[in-house]
Amino acid sequence: MLKSLFKRKPPATFSEAWMSENASPSTPIVFEAAARTAGKFPIYHVTCPEWAASIHDQRSIHGEDVVSSAHFHWTIAGASRQARCSGAVLGFVWQGQPHKLNLNRNSSTHMDRRPNILFDVPVATYDPQTWELRLYPGSSGLELSFVQIGSKAHLLRKPVELEVVHSV
Repeated sequence: MLKSLFKRKPPATFSEAWMSENASPSTPIVFEAAARTAGKFPIYHVTCPEWAASIHDQRSIHGEDVVSSAHFHWTIAGASRQARCSGAVLGFVWQGQPHKLNLNRNSSTHMDRRPNILFDVPVATYDPQTWELRLYPGSSGLELSFVQIGSKAHLLRKPVELEVVHSV
């Protein structure tokens, strides 16, 4: 009974104490190489540290657009350009082939909203470079494996599987 009174409070998600217990120092290059070696695709999402912790703790992610799609990019720089806030980089692995949208066929980038398909949205019909990657609500199998808060990057010892959900 006495032990339960003095039980320590768990450290806050992504705090230095939490990272030392649950993650190993790493780099984006190591994360990307590990994902590709496993036959998966490394993708990034940039947000603020508080929202990053919420994504981890709630095991879910959603977008702020009208269809609640979650937004990612192949690179940290690409994800940073679209972020609503910054300070935290989340690295996910996705298994499955990305689907490159063809804007010549249909100019609406939200026409196909099937879950479990990583949509690679180009900049424009004349520029096939990736503008963003999207996953729609109902998608599962998205694995959070890498976290960078400020300049400190870590690989999670136990990656966390998340769902893409509708925003509330």
